[in-house]
Amino acid sequence: MTGPSLGPLTRCPFAHCSADVMLVVEQATPGDDETTLKRVPQHRIVGEAERFGQCPASLMVIPLDRYSREMLATQARAFNPMMRQQVDPEPPRTPGPRGGPPGVLRPNPDPNHPWFRWNPGRGTPGVNVPQGGKAGQGVVPLPDVPHAGPGPGRASKPYQPTAADVVEQQVPPKLKLVPPPTQQGSTGDMSNDLRSQLIALTNLAIEGFGQEQEQCAALTGVLDEAFAGILKALEAKQLSTHQIALAAVGSRSDVPASAAEMIGASAAVGATLAEVRSTMKLLLGFVAASHAYAASAASNARTYRAII
Repeated sequence: MTGPSLGPLTRCPFAHCSADVMLVVEQATPGDDETTLKRVPQHRIVGEAERFGQCPASLMVIPLDRYSREMLATQARAFNPMMRQQVDPEPPRTPGPRGGPPGVLRPNPDPNHPWFRWNPGRGTPGVNVPQGGKAGQGVVPLPDVPHAGPGPGRASKPYQPTAADVVEQQVPPKLKLVPPPTQQGSTGDMSNDLRSQLIALTNLAIEGFGQEQEQCAALTGVLDEAFAGILKALEAKQLSTHQIALAAVGSRSDVPASAAEMIGASAAVGATLAEVRSTMKLLLGFVAASHAYAASAASNARTYRAII
């Protein structure tokens, strides 16, 4: 006999699955009610890896043997590169003070560098060099000549403007406001030949915008009918094939590595097809937007043709 356990829920043994399952109790030997074993029920992955479909721990006997534990660990390592892991970057490190451990990047000047001490062999300090270790005590006197004008900190005479410094202002010319044309034939400066050429080119643009809308509609039809039909059939085939692969492996605990890889790859096909379906919806949205832009361009072209 086989049936669910009456005990508490048990966390799934697969590392990337957080499902709480009720173990299934079944006979260890058909016809023998004395010895039983507990098995993980078939279930989908719960958590961040749910897009991979069937949990690899499904139908495994609890407690797990060594081979089953290694197989689940192999499956978990195969999932790791496909999982979105957000790791905070470690701050850059730099060697610490002399004799000390490395620390976070920070200024670490050398107090014995020549920049931190005055070398008498290079000359004598000027009047604007800090004296006695205090900045701002050196003063550079300014010459007693006119400068650009009065202001704080000026040490010379204010500059007095003369007649030669006055710049004559140029009055900008007034611009003539020309109203835009409101109807066909209102632009008097345009010749009939030029107007005819512009109208002909605008008609060609309107025709091209209409063809763009027709092609967008055709592309939408292909995506809604042919592409969607093939995708639906492919999804149904993947689901039935995945169930067949699970049945081919069976419920034994000593599953070969190739069989486990087969189940994992089959589940990945289903997850990839789900991404294809979401991408198709996004593609349909872009095609609809292109159709709307082409219609707007054609409408504005007709309005422009009317005022040429």
